[in-house]
Amino acid sequence: MNQTVYTSATSNIPPHIQQQAMAYQLGNFIRVSRPKYTNPVVIVAIMVGAIVLDIIALVALLNWLDRISVYFLIIPVAVIIWGVRALTSHNLNIYLFDYGYIDSRGKQIRAIRWEQIATIWTKISTTRYGTHVSFTINLFGDAQSLQYGNTLPDVANIEQMIQNAVTHIQLPRAIATFEAGTPVVFGKVSVTAQGITDGARIIPWDQIDTIQIAQGIIAARRGASLLKLKGVKTQDVPNIGVLTALVNHIAPRMHGYYA
Repeated sequence: MNQTVYTSATSNIPPHIQQQAMAYQLGNFIRVSRPKYTNPVVIVAIMVGAIVLDIIALVALLNWLDRISVYFLIIPVAVIIWGVRALTSHNLNIYLFDYGYIDSRGKQIRAIRWEQIATIWTKISTTRYGTHVSFTINLFGDAQSLQYGNTLPDVANIEQMIQNAVTHIQLPRAIATFEAGTPVVFGKVSVTAQGITDGARIIPWDQIDTIQIAQGIIAARRGASLLKLKGVKTQDVPNIGVLTALVNHIAPRMHGYYA
């Protein structure tokens, strides 16, 4: 129901956002992203209208066929869920810059540089209606988390941009940790000298060319073979971009080691 409205024109940044960007040295402005429906009255009107139409259709179906469809019972629930999410994020604005972003929710404004991000947890769910992405950000030295979901329909693009920025900063440290002989831990997954493991199973380096995400599941590819870490999904692994880049950096070198 939502579509993101975004622009890259600097003139679209409010003065108080510009001040925050300058104070945190966020660099060049890229774009702003926000939900399509930002007016609470419009959101409520859409909810009421959809539910009323559903009730009319339900009554008509009942009178005509003397039965009801379960889908007409599901629709109001789905509409209410959408409405609650839309109302709680109607004033969300994400201002993206070269070196960070600003999360603006009404009077609450938070500027975040990429190096402040400790972890980004990504959830990917696939349904008959498509693939849905949401993610949670945790900052160093801060217990509060920032959550973003499908109220921003370009949330997948935003997640990828932030994931790339975090990877750029954290990958060198991860490589140094591995080369020092210490396992690099990503939640349920660890990268060790023997391969990648979830604690129950290990996939050795000689069976890994790259790792990839297959329907939200982490898998290692070797030629045409795809080996999954069963039970480990993207939401179980922080900084999936760092993990992917680290394994893809190590695997070719380990092939030479085992040859």
